[in-house]
Amino acid sequence: MKRVFATLCVLFVAFGFLYAKDPLEGCWKSIDDETGVVTAYWKIYQVEGELRGEIMSIPEKPADTVASAVESSYKGHPCGDDTDLSKEPVIGTPWIWGLSSTKIGEWRNGSIVDAGNGSRYTCAITFHAAGSKISRKKLAVVDTLEMRGSIGFIGRSQYWERADESEFNAN
Repeated sequence: MKRVFATLCVLFVAFGFLYAKDPLEGCWKSIDDETGVVTAYWKIYQVEGELRGEIMSIPEKPADTVASAVESSYKGHPCGDDTDLSKEPVIGTPWIWGLSSTKIGEWRNGSIVDAGNGSRYTCAITFHAAGSKISRKKLAVVDTLEMRGSIGFIGRSQYWERADESEFNAN
C-alpha cells in the first residue's frame, strides 16, 4: 500500500510539472525600443505543447485591420495552407507559433511574423521575472519577455512587459 501511495504521489507531481502554466503565458505588451510607446497587446499561450501568440489589440488601430502586408501563407503556420493570411485580421491571428520549450520560461525554434510588413523571423522567447537580470547592464523592473527575432545569425531582442487583460479593451 505504501508503494502504491508513493507511486501515485510521484505521478501527481510529475503531471503537475508537465501541465503547469509557464510564466511567460498570459498578457504582454510589446514596446517600441526607441520611443517606449506600446505597439501592441499580445496573448501568449500553449496549444499541445507548442507556444503561440496573438495580437489582442493595437493602440489607435481598428480591431478589424486586415494583415494585407503579409504573405498568403507561411510554412508551418497553424492556420494551414487553406487560409490566405493576407486577408485575415491582424488581431486574433497567431503571429507567433512553433516554439518548443527548452525549460520553464524558455522557448526556442519558432516563428514570428511582423504583421505590419510581412517579415518572418526565427523566434526565441525568454521570461525574466521582476528583479532578475536581463543582461549584464539591465535589470527587469517588471516581469519581462525577451523576444529574440533573427534571420540566420543576425538578430535582435525586444523586451515586452507583462500586461493586464483589461488593458486590451482600453486601447
